[in-house]
Amino acid sequence: MKLSREQLKRIVLDEVAKFGKAKDVEDVKAKEVDACDLADTLEAKKDFTVKEAVKKSQELKLQEKKLLEQLTKIRAERLSLNKQISESSVK
Repeated sequence: MKLSREQLKRIVLDEVAKFGKAKDVEDVKAKEVDACDLADTLEAKKDFTVKEAVKKSQELKLQEKKLLEQLTKIRAERLSLNKQISESSVK
């Protein structure tokens, strides 16, 4: 679907209107914090998240291995039953 320039402009203006009136930067009260204080916490959080992701990935890999083993057994059993069915219906 192609949009004309006017349609795109109208869509953008409608979305901007949903945000409400913009505030002046001077009106916003912000707490100032030294960057060095936050840098350590962000780094530690990132490392913790990566460690969690690696652990979860290993857990999922083990679960996948177990499920694949179960699937192999199920397929073998099904194949065996299908052979029995076909042999019994032929006679």
